[in-house]
Amino acid sequence: MRVISLALHRDHDMPHKFMTSVAAVFGQFISHDLSHTPQMAGYIGQRLRCCGVNFSDFHPECYPICVPDKDPIYSPLKQKCHEYVRSGMAPRTGCTLGPREQINQVTSFIDGSVIYGSSKEESDELRAFTGRLLRMQRGPGSTQIGL
Repeated sequence: MRVISLALHRDHDMPHKFMTSVAAVFGQFISHDLSHTPQMAGYIGQRLRCCGVNFSDFHPECYPICVPDKDPIYSPLKQKCHEYVRSGMAPRTGCTLGPREQINQVTSFIDGSVIYGSSKEESDELRAFTGRLLRMQRGPGSTQIGL
């Protein structure tokens, strides 16, 4: 699968007269605001590992991607496997048999839920409750607010 990706999407610069990387970033932001599909979790809720595990420990929801030896991105990092886990499943309407259904963990509206959360509880967890600010992580040369 990675070989196909590398063959179809070559890394070459093709500047556009009007578009900038902001268009791609905004598109990604909208995508995250509309949908978030959770991955399957392990037996005790931890993230599944598909690479670097024994075949007997290999979870049935794992579909790792083999990285080719001459991969321009991953070979210098000596990475031979890329983690890939199936998305979490949802029960079908009426609990009937049929194709696997997907879960969407956020609202299906462009509403800023990726920033402010999708519920009162999530919103409260993100708020600093001081000066109408949201919590933020500490970065280099910055101060911590509300945490």
